[in-house]
Amino acid sequence: DAGTLATNSVDSAELIDGSIDNSHIDAMAASKLTGALPAISGASLTNIPAPSGTILQTLTSTTSTGRIIQDTTWLDSYLTVTMTPTASDTKILIFVNNNAMEKDSGSASTSIGYRLLKDATVLCTQLEHGTTGVNAMSVFSGPHFVWIETSGDTTERTYKTQANSTNSYGNTYINFGGTSTLHVLEIGQ
Repeated sequence: DAGTLATNSVDSAELIDGSIDNSHIDAMAASKLTGALPAISGASLTNIPAPSGTILQTLTSTTSTGRIIQDTTWLDSYLTVTMTPTASDTKILIFVNNNAMEKDSGSASTSIGYRLLKDATVLCTQLEHGTTGVNAMSVFSGPHFVWIETSGDTTERTYKTQANSTNSYGNTYINFGGTSTLHVLEIGQ
């Protein structure tokens, strides 16, 4: 009867469809899964790491807006990207390409300063030396940066560029005559 079943008297033929529910298969060993699995959507899969070297996200800032800088104060140069890494062990690869910068040296030798920041931290700085002489002018194709770092965490951060005139002689013109770009890529490890 229903309360007394003989040993080995129930097999798959006696099971009613749907009688095995999730609570009875949650702890099933993976070794019990054999044969072809049914088709499923990849969107249903979770916790599958991306292969090493996969680009996880790409963010870009572009500008053709010129700016005149007249002293040693660091000013934003209109290239800004805000990103949140997807993991703490990914690599962040940054490319900065400035179309051109121009320096009117006025009455003395001058330089253009250019730097890349992450939030308030300066990652790298480059100086471009200007010309010497009254009303002399230098035009630079650049500067260009390539920077790589480990994300370290999944906290939102902002990357941006700044420029200055390393002394007070003449004016510095940035984003001169074209488009400048800031590319930030996150790469899986």
